Amino acid sequence: MKKTIAISSVALIILAFGLVAVGPFLTIYAIKDSLSTPDAKNISKYVNFPVLRQNIKGQLGTVLSDRMSDALGNNPLGAVVSGFSANLADHIVESFVTPAGLRALMSGRDPASIDTTDDTTGENQELSSTSFNYDSHDQFSIYFDGYNGKQVRIVLEREGLDWQLTNILPLN
Repeated sequence: MKKTIAISSVALIILAFGLVAVGPFLTIYAIKDSLSTPDAKNISKYVNFPVLRQNIKGQLGTVLSDRMSDALGNNPLGAVVSGFSANLADHIVESFVTPAGLRALMSGRDPASIDTTDDTTGENQELSSTSFNYDSHDQFSIYFDGYNGKQVRIVLEREGLDWQLTNILPLN
């Protein structure tokens, strides 16, 4: 009896670790599958859009403020322009971090070239030069070549037993 309980316990532990280990792969497959359908609304189960938008706004805000400070130097209008650029970054992110924008990115196209009102399916190409790794027990990264050959990193984070896309990082 004790042997059966021990074997069952070990089997359940192995099964639990296996489910956690394959979770990111199932999530990426589900995201690609959701993006290939005309109704991409169910993608919100796999993409944490509020966190993703906030992360991308932070990246874009940093890039814009660095470029503005370099371009404006000690110009007194720099603060006004910086405020305007932060507002512009918010609108850009809200426009492009959508199911259509993700569809373009994951098919290797430039997200700026998409029609954000288009809900039709795009080409579901395989990501070229894809690699992946676990960053920690609750973070997983996928690396692939995006448009113009630039490498992109997609970050998934674990919420309980589920994984969600939370960040997209350009590496170049």
